[in-house]
Amino acid sequence: MSKNDAYMPSNPLEDLPDYLGLGVLDVSSVERSRDKVIAVYKFENEVVYQVSISNKDFQIVELLDGQPIATTAEQGSFRETFFHHLISQPPSQSKRFERLHHRLADHRNIVVRFALEPRYLYYPAGYLFSLRQPIGYGNKSIVDRFAAPSVGHSDQVGFKFDSVREGIILRLLQNGEVAVEQTQMADFSTTLHRLVDSVDAVWQAGMVPKEKEYQLMVLDSSLNAAGNISIYLGEISRGSATFSAIVTEGVDLDLEQGQKNFRDSSLQLLENFKKQTK
Repeated sequence: MSKNDAYMPSNPLEDLPDYLGLGVLDVSSVERSRDKVIAVYKFENEVVYQVSISNKDFQIVELLDGQPIATTAEQGSFRETFFHHLISQPPSQSKRFERLHHRLADHRNIVVRFALEPRYLYYPAGYLFSLRQPIGYGNKSIVDRFAAPSVGHSDQVGFKFDSVREGIILRLLQNGEVAVEQTQMADFSTTLHRLVDSVDAVWQAGMVPKEKEYQLMVLDSSLNAAGNISIYLGEISRGSATFSAIVTEGVDLDLEQGQKNFRDSSLQLLENFKKQTK
């Protein structure tokens, strides 16, 4: 697992990071003594972390609905304590991330993929995310507006523009054939504490079309590699049983083999889905 030192104060009693994981520092909560600092980090007015930092001891208490759900206390550094806390509470086992998933995706054409076992941790962000949006005629002007240099690094939107790359959308048709649509994919990046605001900004701007194949993909940064094929159930009413939106630029993709793999995996997905719904 890789760790990134995006922020590390030279003195543990100097400045607390402005944000930590999902939470933003509540400045009014900071209490300092000669050898100790305590503070609270919040997300949407709810306390996420209570932290305590001294010259030798570091503690993070995570809360949900006002109740402690995990505590990490160590000696060494606050950064390492935070990393170990994240490792003890992976997204796949976290009630908070389950709620976050619903907050982002429910009733919207958005798919969210947290890493089951995150490969990268960052301080103080915790995790980084990619927002990947397939581009069509209906949303190109909106993507272009958010990709403009004057907007791409704006604190107002909470994310930055990374790239537009060539891609394809594969669809498994009802007759068993695979249709290939050439398209482009726009990638934006954001941190965990700005993820909700970033996704809301994209959604409210009308960047996400209603067609399921053009869903916004919210991906842990370790899952956004070009050539990655993730398969989703399609809309039978529109003629596709499954689909996959794939970035192809920068990878040597054997399209014929990719179509075969997509078809075989789609049929298996559909078979499993039938068994689960019986």
